[in-house]
Amino acid sequence: VLPVSQEEEGFPTDYAFVCCSVGDCKAYHISINQTSGDVQVHDILGATREDICDPKDPGGRLGPYLDSGSPDLRNLQLRLQPCSRGDLIILCSDGVHDNFDPELLGQSPRNYSIETDHWDDPAFSSQLRTLKLELALRLLKDKIARHTRRNPLTPRAVVNRIIQHCLSVTSPSRSFMQNFPQLRIPLDYVKFPGKMDHATCMCFAVGTPLEEYAECWI
Repeated sequence: VLPVSQEEEGFPTDYAFVCCSVGDCKAYHISINQTSGDVQVHDILGATREDICDPKDPGGRLGPYLDSGSPDLRNLQLRLQPCSRGDLIILCSDGVHDNFDPELLGQSPRNYSIETDHWDDPAFSSQLRTLKLELALRLLKDKIARHTRRNPLTPRAVVNRIIQHCLSVTSPSRSFMQNFPQLRIPLDYVKFPGKMDHATCMCFAVGTPLEEYAECWI
């Protein structure tokens, strides 16, 4: 997060958040309207990889991975997000943000008037990609947007609500593994929704001085 010089004409805010992703982790920007209290959540990176159901594919890799010895940068993104003091930034791994994806929550595209049962149907690829992002963002906002003056939206509150959602979603799968350790979890996202993977979630307030970084919560 960088402060923007007052001499920088035309830039809409006083801070800028800059991030780079190779395809696995995501970043979100949260802003709160100080007059109405409305919460806006923006997905900074959008779609970061195509096949979220393949646990072996993180979407990109640093270091020598390809046959040529090059890194896997097929989903490399560099983004700049205008933001203001007091806004919140969320950074999270796929073990977190995939638990907001409608495909892994057992939902069907037909529930949203798209005539297919498969989220990877090439005939509707553009529509499905857009719908996925919209639904995931809507659910994320629903989980974190509750706040009052006595109970403000803080980095700690955001992380706790997100992780609690992930725990709730993956509860059937975790129970299955505990009760039947010798069996694989059935590939049924209706009965066993979500994804159990490395789960890290970090949230911090824009413009927080270093000596106050208790406002950063992981």
